[in-house]
Amino acid sequence: QKLEVLPYHRMGVYKWEQLGKAYPLEHVPTPSDRELERAKRLIDQGREQA
Repeated sequence: QKLEVLPYHRMGVYKWEQLGKAYPLEHVPTPSDRELERAKRLIDQGREQA
């Protein structure tokens, strides 16, 4: 099986603004490459144990 870790991004924020709605993830930072790599390692470790 294949699992892809996709980073969070803010590309859709303008859509919320155009709709006049508050963006619910406003204060969520975009993860760094280091954080994404760590997430991938944790997932891989969990899959190996399963």
